[in-house]
Amino acid sequence: MFRKLVFVLSLFILLSGLLYVRVNQAEVNALNSNRVHNINTGINYTTIQEAINAPQTVDEHTIHVDAGIYYEHVVLNKSVSLVGENAETAIIDGNGTGAVVTIEADNARISNFTIQRSGTGVGCAGICIASLSSNNTLSYNILRNNFFGIATIYSENNTFAYNDIFSNTFGIALLSGSKNNVVVGNTISSNEDGIWCEYSTGNSIIGNTILHNNKCGIQLSKSNSSRIYNNNFVANLPQMSLLNSVNFLDNEFEGNYWSDYNGSDSNNDGIGDLPKTVDANRDNYPLMGIFSVFRTSLGYKLNVISNSTMEGFEYSESNRTIKIIVSNMTKNQNHGFCRLRIPHGLLSPPYNVTINNNSVPYTTIDENDTLSIIYFSYEHSTLEIVITSKIQNALIFPIFVIVTSITIIFVVATLLAIIVRRRKKPSPIRKNVIKTRLNLSLKAITPNLIYPDNRMQLMINPNYSYT
Repeated sequence: MFRKLVFVLSLFILLSGLLYVRVNQAEVNALNSNRVHNINTGINYTTIQEAINAPQTVDEHTIHVDAGIYYEHVVLNKSVSLVGENAETAIIDGNGTGAVVTIEADNARISNFTIQRSGTGVGCAGICIASLSSNNTLSYNILRNNFFGIATIYSENNTFAYNDIFSNTFGIALLSGSKNNVVVGNTISSNEDGIWCEYSTGNSIIGNTILHNNKCGIQLSKSNSSRIYNNNFVANLPQMSLLNSVNFLDNEFEGNYWSDYNGSDSNNDGIGDLPKTVDANRDNYPLMGIFSVFRTSLGYKLNVISNSTMEGFEYSESNRTIKIIVSNMTKNQNHGFCRLRIPHGLLSPPYNVTINNNSVPYTTIDENDTLSIIYFSYEHSTLEIVITSKIQNALIFPIFVIVTSITIIFVVATLLAIIVRRRKKPSPIRKNVIKTRLNLSLKAITPNLIYPDNRMQLMINPNYSYT
């Protein structure tokens, strides 16, 4: 009987534990299901579209999306910011149909998402900006395995910045009257076509890395007056194709890097001596090295053109020092160069340039009130390049001496003042002795003074009345 009772109790405890785990797990799942948050209202939602559609969500609100895979077709019809927790873990998946995200509003923002698996064909895109929608910003997203990574139709003044766009049929498509859009700082790789512009004008394509696209890096058809410079075209087939299109392939000072450019640089300024011709268009200032941009804590950007591999970059705000680690781009490379565009707010000229602690000369290519462009070269291996300001270095020691001297003088003066004050200030005992002596003196003197009209009282108390 006792054994049966023990068995029944043990079974009850075990089942109770399992029930608790199940209930607890259900509670966790219920909590985790509300992974979409309106930051402005504090309301949580299960899906992205639910958060957008909610009447409490209005223009200029921010919707934050936790990590996870969201099988949705999102229609963004309000001017809100859609922000993922992390571009690699917050994933919107179209499940192979239609457009994954469609923007119908103006002034919308999408950042920090992976957007993948649209349908195939016209109108199917990772992000589709619909007709007449404008002033939208797409940044720091991953767009992969879509028909169009990003597509615009009759849309203008949008910004596509710092996205990673790969393994799509078309990386970016600016179509049918799309104009004045800015495509900047994106990596567009391993698509059929990197960028396709058709009947689109006045766009800016700047500072992108466009590489290993199977059909074309950039294809422009009946699209004019766009500015295309500071881009890296690497191993695209071909790099660029222009059909009935006239565009600007440089900014009248710097052009693009073309991996198939065979020109020379006889004057050592990082710019090729001969233009790069693409159909009827010319890049008059082809770059002799890869174009890179490094952002700093002060908000300034350092632009670097180099035929070396940039292994690392560091800017020290405390002592205003630029540090760059470079290495050979190829095994047989024995000569390297850097062309730097340095904002004076970051570092003022003239400069000290050292490579592995050895000072090297540099050439100033151009300089104005706000920035300097310098060029220097080196024999190749893995090197540490350090750039500082000569003016700053010259001032560091005098400033240190002045500050230290002022501090010492202040401390000494303070100590002397304390000592003098202590000597002048009588102690409480001394004050009582002085007061007692004064009272005795007054008592001794007062009987000998006769003021029948009470003038003595008036001297002691000005408010005294004679009456």
